[in-house]
Amino acid sequence: LPPPAFQTGENEVEVFVVRPSATPVLHRTHFSHARPVDLLSNAAAYGTGVSHEGLYEREGAGDGSFRWTSGTASIVVPGKGRPAPRSLLINLATAGPVEKGLIIRVNGCEAFEGKVPPGRWSRILALPQCGNDDGNITIELRSRPHQDPGSGRDLGVAVERIDLLNEAWPPPA
Repeated sequence: LPPPAFQTGENEVEVFVVRPSATPVLHRTHFSHARPVDLLSNAAAYGTGVSHEGLYEREGAGDGSFRWTSGTASIVVPGKGRPAPRSLLINLATAGPVEKGLIIRVNGCEAFEGKVPPGRWSRILALPQCGNDDGNITIELRSRPHQDPGSGRDLGVAVERIDLLNEAWPPPA
């Protein structure tokens, strides 16, 4: 990297290796749990074994990218002996053309039920303390889908990012 790519003070550097195969694939050489990782990212899938169901591929670029749910989506985060997270941060790009009902469950227990706007929406939710026998965390997103006229896909909500946080929410007074 050229020196101007770094800033004064601490810099975050990610190192990847290209493994030979029919189609070259980038693999992270080290994965840190020091800060939250977007659970919808490839880094979460490859680095921590997070799995997704009911999500379309990422659309857009950079910080404005998102993944549509199909109306019902689930994200499974392996426990792997880490301390249990205490809250969840979710950022939506949109719910679609109109306000939409959304239910978020964590390990089968409701963390949120309410309406989300057609514009951007973000919340930090306290994680319910239930149903975590195997150490895994299962996050479910449910909303009534609308049909995309261009592709014919059923679209629920457009999720930019989901993070598990170690801090309690709301914070102590």
